[in-house]
Amino acid sequence: VNNDGAVNINDVTDIQRNLAELEEFDEYQQLAADANQDGALDISDATAIQMYLADYKLPYPIGQILK
Repeated sequence: VNNDGAVNINDVTDIQRNLAELEEFDEYQQLAADANQDGALDISDATAIQMYLADYKLPYPIGQILK
């Protein structure tokens, strides 16, 4: 999400900042931030990244953008 090439807690923070309208995402960041790939950017995307960081098995590929 923050274009550093790594999936980490900073991405969660950036999603939360975007949702609070403190930070604006470009189109690429919007795609990357939709972690659960449901077409909507919301708190569930931040939660999905947190689960990924905690080694939960997820049904979608965190860290990859599918087109």
